[in-house]
Amino acid sequence: MTQHTPLRIGFATYDFPVLSEPFVSTLVIDFALRDHDISVMTLNTEPHDAGRQMHEEVAQAGIARLAEHAAPRTPMGRALAKTRAGRFVLRAQMARRAGPFDIVHCQFATLALPMMSLIKARLLRTRALIVHLRGYDITTFVDTHGKDVYRSLFKEVDLFIANCEYFKKRAVALGCDAAKIEVIGSPLDATRFCPPRNRRPYRQRSLDVVAVGRLVAKKGFATAIDAVEIARKRGLDLHLTILGDGPLRQEIQDQIEQASLQQFVTLTGRATQTQIVAALHRADIALAPSVRDATGNEDAPVNTLKEAMATGLPVVATRHGGIPELLKHDENGLLVEEYDSEGLADALLDLASRPQDWTAMGDAGRARTLATYERGRVCDLTLAAYRSTLQS
Repeated sequence: MTQHTPLRIGFATYDFPVLSEPFVSTLVIDFALRDHDISVMTLNTEPHDAGRQMHEEVAQAGIARLAEHAAPRTPMGRALAKTRAGRFVLRAQMARRAGPFDIVHCQFATLALPMMSLIKARLLRTRALIVHLRGYDITTFVDTHGKDVYRSLFKEVDLFIANCEYFKKRAVALGCDAAKIEVIGSPLDATRFCPPRNRRPYRQRSLDVVAVGRLVAKKGFATAIDAVEIARKRGLDLHLTILGDGPLRQEIQDQIEQASLQQFVTLTGRATQTQIVAALHRADIALAPSVRDATGNEDAPVNTLKEAMATGLPVVATRHGGIPELLKHDENGLLVEEYDSEGLADALLDLASRPQDWTAMGDAGRARTLATYERGRVCDLTLAAYRSTLQS
């Protein structure tokens, strides 16, 4: 097989396209643009919403048409979806429509368990199975289901891709052969997430802080709101904008109101990449206060943090998960401990006191993200991993 031979690739995910998973869409687009034959298999057996909101690039590329959904299309199918055996049948039908493949690439390890069942039953044909380790799958899911939950996968999967060294180490500690894991970060669109032509000077106005992410516990937004309250009490005039939605929206809104911060913290709800870029271009500082939540869920180098750094923003983030692999303290931002609202407030006050350092920090951050996560590089590395696996 030559380096230019097109591959038949099946991306396996729970649903597609998903607004909070641009890393999947980006890989699909980039491989399709390189003339590989792509299908996206979605294991969700709930009714599929064809009219869902999606990022502009996803809509323009028309990649939603590449998806084969396990979601039922008939009354009989909807009846099947109510049982475990029925869901297996629906997924088998999807796999047969989509396959066969050179590579099946499960975007989360949790998806590899049902996909492996289909492969063993010869309902899904592929030359190699590759499994991504991204966060929940290697943290909360393991804590919930036990350290042996992936024992069979560690033996049978051809290659694992961890999106940070931190998750590779976790997988090795669970029994995976280190030689079967490559570290490849999630792709970043550095042409979309780029510095503004003219960033507003920070003089005699409120400090504009932005955070992006799903409203879930591990994103640490409760700690961020406490930090805003502390910083304001210490005399820092600032406003925090949080772009994203999720199950904790009402709880976070209640926290804002109880602290009387309605004028100083704004929840925008779901945002497209265009809206996110606009907010980053208006901002002075980006905030990524991720924490290990009560279920054990942790983050890799946060995708939204990479995007903020790519626009040239200095950032404040936590020493959490894979974030220290991306952020170097006092070089491209500041690091504080998890759940430390006082520390977050201190860091915001520190950065606000030295705007003369923001440009150097922002430049260092963009250089770091481009060197490691630029989408073309990630596509090259992923393709090389595919070909190496097929040749082994």
